[in-house]
Amino acid sequence: MISITHNTKDFFENKTGRLFLYGAGNAGYWISDYMNRLSMAFDGFFDRDIKFDGLSYNGHFVWKPEKIKEYQEESLRVVVTPKCYQSILYDLLELDGKYRLNVLCLVPVYPRITTGRQEYDINVLLGYFRRKLLKAGTMPTILSNNCNAGRMYNWLDMPLLSPTINTGISPGDFMKICRSPRRYLSAELTKPGYAKALYDAAGRNGAITYQLEDITVYFPHEEDASVIPGKWNLLKSNIQWDNLVFVLTDRVMPLSNDMIREFSGLKEKHLLVMDREKVCFYTNDGKENMLVSTGSAIFFAKDAIENYFDFLGWLNEGT
Repeated sequence: MISITHNTKDFFENKTGRLFLYGAGNAGYWISDYMNRLSMAFDGFFDRDIKFDGLSYNGHFVWKPEKIKEYQEESLRVVVTPKCYQSILYDLLELDGKYRLNVLCLVPVYPRITTGRQEYDINVLLGYFRRKLLKAGTMPTILSNNCNAGRMYNWLDMPLLSPTINTGISPGDFMKICRSPRRYLSAELTKPGYAKALYDAAGRNGAITYQLEDITVYFPHEEDASVIPGKWNLLKSNIQWDNLVFVLTDRVMPLSNDMIREFSGLKEKHLLVMDREKVCFYTNDGKENMLVSTGSAIFFAKDAIENYFDFLGWLNEGT
């Protein structure tokens, strides 16, 4: 029997049986890397594309899937790592037909925070490990001018500690928040309206808006204006004022050079995410606070963010 779960915590902490990773590719590498760092043992990889059994990958043996027949009397746990998880599940069903297996598969498919649509996201699975390696006391409030904050919380397997979840804020308005976070985040949302979206995030021409003093906040993923203040205030109550992190992207609209320079000089931890084009600038501290994500590496990430940026190391730095 082949069973499927999407509950990462339950799979690793409560389920039993030999543990294998299916797929000795990029996703499998990062899962095994985190497991090695956490001293979490597993029995090796299955991979249908290898030519020879017993190859080594990241310190573990790699076997052809037929190897699974040796464990037909045992309960197995298998993490299905690649994007092509459907075809791998089909392969496992065929093997089950031959050998009558007892396999529980962890498949990294989760609801997208912006839409709720189920989709493959290896970063959500990796969040289980990142959370364990996040330094004590590092529970940041991530403030962003688009949906990046919500996705980053998913990548950390953390509760939402920021009101800027699934929102859009122009770069100029977001810089006002960066300069005076307590002023703006202590204010109440007022004057609900409807305006052309900063970007067509939900396939609509417009978005519900609210004013935060002289700042306009867009809610492109909400359809009912009446529920927005309650959600905003609930998330606002979770703000960690002594651990603010600012994330600014040009995905909403282009950034000026002056804006980039000012943002780079913030004393709080900050990250500049460039989706539109590469730019050159200097930070005042010389640290890695810029991510050039051409191809929307963060916003539509299907690969581990570690391929582009040491996200966990950045958050742990200085704590």
